[in-house]
Amino acid sequence: MAKFTTKDIKLLAKQMRASYKDEKPFTLLTGAGCSVSAGIPLAGTLVKEILKTYGDECRRQLDDEQLRDYGACMSCVPINARRKLFSDHLKKAKINWAHIAIACLMKAGYVGRVITFNFDSILARACSLLGMYPPTYDFAAAATVDTDYIAPQAIIHLHGQGTGKHLLNSDKETHNHAENIRPLIRATFTESSLLVIGYSGSSDAVFPVLTQEYSGRENLWWAGYESNPNLNIEGLIRPYSGVA
Repeated sequence: MAKFTTKDIKLLAKQMRASYKDEKPFTLLTGAGCSVSAGIPLAGTLVKEILKTYGDECRRQLDDEQLRDYGACMSCVPINARRKLFSDHLKKAKINWAHIAIACLMKAGYVGRVITFNFDSILARACSLLGMYPPTYDFAAAATVDTDYIAPQAIIHLHGQGTGKHLLNSDKETHNHAENIRPLIRATFTESSLLVIGYSGSSDAVFPVLTQEYSGRENLWWAGYESNPNLNIEGLIRPYSGVA
């Protein structure tokens, strides 16, 4: 979908209620946009921070276009320095309304699993405010072909957690990991409707997996503020949108 309207929201709410009655709650896929108001910077801001400290090394290895790319710049930063970069932001992060709203939807049963690209624990903290403690899975540390063991309601970190053993940041790391995520994406598209929030899909190794695995079997909602979806998203949803 393009920029959302009141009509879109009412239709989404209607579908979520219908899925709830069918005991097939929505799955959410969340990206950095969900955490920015909590104090976690977007990729562009992190790139600027990297260039302040590791600019010489980045310019030695990367061309001008890559110097604007989050994954490329991260490949020039030592792993311990990456952890320090995230740690400083994670310590300052506050629970925001986006995650409180998601936690409320989970508690009410309208949302089951939340799959996230984010490293922060803001959703877990929001859930705890409501007396909820959903299981948390770290696919960077233990991705698996078998997804049946994952609890119906859970938080799944695709690229690791800020305090976890593995953080996947660079283009090479996320590209190599994309196939590990495929079984989860396939199961998600088979079993439930998916609502994507805060994830652009513009330059990511996981997006081709989404494109290859989505077949229109369940509803796919992609929320955003743009007047029109970017070319990647449009190419994904157009075959199933009824628009020529």
